[in-house]
Amino acid sequence: MGKASRDKGARFERQIARDVRDWLGFDWTVQRNPGDRQKGEGGQAGDLVISGPFAFPFCIEAKHYAAWDPSHLLRDGSALLLSFWRQASAQADSVELVPLLLVKGDRRPAFAVLPLWALRRLGWDWKTEIRLRVSVDDVGHERLAAVPWSDLVDVDPIALLKDWAPMSPVVS
Repeated sequence: MGKASRDKGARFERQIARDVRDWLGFDWTVQRNPGDRQKGEGGQAGDLVISGPFAFPFCIEAKHYAAWDPSHLLRDGSALLLSFWRQASAQADSVELVPLLLVKGDRRPAFAVLPLWALRRLGWDWKTEIRLRVSVDDVGHERLAAVPWSDLVDVDPIALLKDWAPMSPVVS
């Protein structure tokens, strides 16, 4: 990966960190996670370390990729989406959090991809949502939802206090 790509990714992570800080409020600390700690070592994973008055349920993975287009959300079996989702899921699983993938293309809005059950737990009011299924193995599919990131951070943070144990995320 070239320096320009790394810089673009770092700018996107900093923007997401600002968005999360604004969303959650002053009682929260949001910092970028050093690259060597993003895979679950030391109890941290994902691109951001978020701490506050209660446990933040999500492990955030941010991807700013020039070729990303929201149409990838509509393509069944998009290899790019699948590779991003597998990385986000593996990191979240390593620290027992819910995966939250943020994807953005050049000059395009960011989208949040998360398990459909988690979006429902947030009390989503169904503004805009794309439902998709990602094959997790030969047995079943994981039901995901994609929503505009700008809409997700409008959800009242009190919704994050709910029980975040998974609700049967894999179906056949």
